[in-house]
Amino acid sequence: MRKGFKKALSFVLSAAMVLSLGSGLDIAPASAADGAAGTGNTPAATVVTYGAMVGFQTNSYDYRDGFEQIPTDTKYNEWLQAKGKEAPAYNNVNIYKAGNGPSLYTKGDKKGTLDEASAEKSELVEGATVSDAVMSADGEYTVSIKDLDLGKDKEGNFYMLDIATNIVKDNVNSAVKAKASSIKVNGKEIATNVDLPAKGDLKKGAYYKFMIANGYAPDDKTSPDPLYQAIKDNAPNTELAAPTGKFDIEVTFKIEGVDWTYVPSAPTATPVPTQAPEVTAPPEVPLSTTFDMALSANVVEALTPSAGPDVRIDPTDAKGKKVIQSAVFGSEAMKTKVTAAKSADGKALFDPNTMDYIVSDNSCATISKTGEYALSVTARSDMPDITKSGAIWFPIIINGSTGVMPKDFNLKATKIIVGEGASAKEYAWTSQLMQDAKGDVRLSVNNQWATDVEKEVANTIKDEVPVKKGDKITFKFYVVAEAPAPAKTATPVAVVPSTSYKAYLGFQTDDWLFRDVWHGDNGLKCKDYDYTKQVGWSHDGKTNPINVTSITDATMEKNGVKYKVAITGLNVKKVSSASTKFNMLYLTTDIPLSMKGVSVKDAVLKIDGKVIKEYKVVPNKGDASKYYQFMLADAYAPADGTKDAAYPSGSELKTFPTDSIEIEYTVNGVDFNSKTIGVKKGKTFTQGNFKYKVTKAVVLSGDNKVSKGTVQVVGLSKKGKKKASLSLGATAKVTSKAAIATAASVMTYKITSVKSGAFKNSAKLKKFSFKKATNVKTLPSKVFMNCKKLKTVELNKKMKKIPAKAFMGCKKLTTIKCNAKLKSVSKTAFKKCKKKIKVTGKSKKANKKKIKKVYKKVK
Repeated sequence: MRKGFKKALSFVLSAAMVLSLGSGLDIAPASAADGAAGTGNTPAATVVTYGAMVGFQTNSYDYRDGFEQIPTDTKYNEWLQAKGKEAPAYNNVNIYKAGNGPSLYTKGDKKGTLDEASAEKSELVEGATVSDAVMSADGEYTVSIKDLDLGKDKEGNFYMLDIATNIVKDNVNSAVKAKASSIKVNGKEIATNVDLPAKGDLKKGAYYKFMIANGYAPDDKTSPDPLYQAIKDNAPNTELAAPTGKFDIEVTFKIEGVDWTYVPSAPTATPVPTQAPEVTAPPEVPLSTTFDMALSANVVEALTPSAGPDVRIDPTDAKGKKVIQSAVFGSEAMKTKVTAAKSADGKALFDPNTMDYIVSDNSCATISKTGEYALSVTARSDMPDITKSGAIWFPIIINGSTGVMPKDFNLKATKIIVGEGASAKEYAWTSQLMQDAKGDVRLSVNNQWATDVEKEVANTIKDEVPVKKGDKITFKFYVVAEAPAPAKTATPVAVVPSTSYKAYLGFQTDDWLFRDVWHGDNGLKCKDYDYTKQVGWSHDGKTNPINVTSITDATMEKNGVKYKVAITGLNVKKVSSASTKFNMLYLTTDIPLSMKGVSVKDAVLKIDGKVIKEYKVVPNKGDASKYYQFMLADAYAPADGTKDAAYPSGSELKTFPTDSIEIEYTVNGVDFNSKTIGVKKGKTFTQGNFKYKVTKAVVLSGDNKVSKGTVQVVGLSKKGKKKASLSLGATAKVTSKAAIATAASVMTYKITSVKSGAFKNSAKLKKFSFKKATNVKTLPSKVFMNCKKLKTVELNKKMKKIPAKAFMGCKKLTTIKCNAKLKSVSKTAFKKCKKKIKVTGKSKKANKKKIKKVYKKVK
């Protein structure tokens, strides 16, 4: 069962737990021909073959992942046949519904054998015909799935659609490429002659997947963009639809770059971890810090079952199907503390809507001294291994927060005991306190969603821990008077910069020979000259391209390092004899002005190889737009606001190059570890009832702080267009479908504006409220134009103007509630309205009078 894909952790655990089916699996079988992978390579006596197939995953988690399924599906198919059932003819790579596929035991005596409980719950998709390819040379191949019926009565979409191969990404096959000459879905050719990028988060030793649709991009670093992804620019198709009924998928593609004379060698056996040394029970001494802890679990059937009479449905699920699979166990007294506690990010630790609190007095403790402790819980259902799926942990609450790493004590786990008396069984458990990337502190039993950094310290139990319903499960540990070991924390360390920035040499003479700022109309996007190879000359009413020998731009990745920009082969007077001085000479960068404290220092300006001026500090242009622009000569100063400008008005730079301009400098104060996460600025996404455009991206800084972004509402989603009543909130949130190891998987954007005409012509809209949209300051023009069924609108406290054509053509409009005193109402605001409009809310009398000046039918 893939329950972990259906219910994301909402309580304490690492933000990197958003999962990706079949992404970056580090599996290592023995040979290419039988679906193998590995880390080394052995010369083959003859040319080897590799396989390819159509792989996919839908938004309902129906899936065929690829060759990594072969070990499990081979045993599952044998199990089916032993039960007298027919195994599907899918080449041991089956198709499953709703994430419900079989699994193998990964620990203990049963390691590598089929988990029959998972087999019983598996849901096969039957009746399809697969045509996989055997590849023996670079060339063209066709793969397909015919008559695929996922049993859906409503169209969904593909989270992933790909060509799955068993070509191993390693030192030899490091640059394999695929190009599709034809992609057909449901009989329709959706693309021809397109490059298919390899999935971006494939690790060394994993199988290549070439992506057609990838709902986990761009977060999984797939580059270039696949044809279809969850969030993309204003393209007509942002996601690839998964049809209803029977349909076909067929892909003809060309593979190249494979070394057909090598086959990956079998991996070496994983060494058995050394058993942790015995911990001596500490003496009992008082702690200076008292703390609380309560057993917590998510997607663990023995503790949070998904079936049974006591199961509660998640109220946030519109279909009323998603069960609560997250629970906290503790006393009534502890419940008060848990519900009041905050996680490290300041959010509520416990959400009563999406989590259960199960009263179990022995599952929690308030601890004020060192010593040996035992907390226990009763299993609610059978489970072959409680550490196999989901997560079990004890959050550590200090002064109402889980974000405090103690300095005077540590927790050292010793064992888990299942049962009581002579029949009890013990299992080694060696965890210590850890702090995840979000800053939350816990004692972990297991965590199947742990980041790579956290896995070892979060999953220390090496054996299967089977339980039966009613079993007492006891967790024993010591509290010792010592600080937690730093090596056991999971705080990520930045090794290399995640972001680089560019700098370009720009200039302008008084005869308009120039190289403009890179982001301006005459910058990189200008079609009149090649910004990377030429300069421009505005002459005779047009921009003329001027050839130069070379242009050197700088890529900056570190503070305090010398960088150089230059132009050679430029003779200003020869091109523009009328030029007498530089209006401007500058560094134009893509460092945003929103990053405060950036400076350029220790600069040297050389013209024709001769030092013209040395600068301790190069000032930023006073009226720079969006990005830093550092001025080495500024004849527009001081009028442009540039402070301490060199070569200002009246003292302009009049030395021109006959060949070269060169600037050396250092940059300081740049946060090179900051990067945009989620949706990029200028891109759009749909969430809930609305469509948004990002006006400020969410940024992850080098110290792992996540800023809030901002968005503008640009329209209604397909879902929103069907609604009669809508309310706009203060924020929009986007969940990343690929794990981000150092940031929250949910990106938050303030809704700060609404586009003109955003909701016009909404055929079904009857009621709309801006009351909760507290960051939107103005009502836009034409916002409800021709919404012919609209009856009621509520404005927020900041909306004090009703602009042009805001309600034009709203023939059924009868009520406007204002939460502020109106300053103005446009003459055309209510043009072509028919009904008498009731004005309610704050300053009703004054607002009624203001509206009546432009529309007489007011009451």
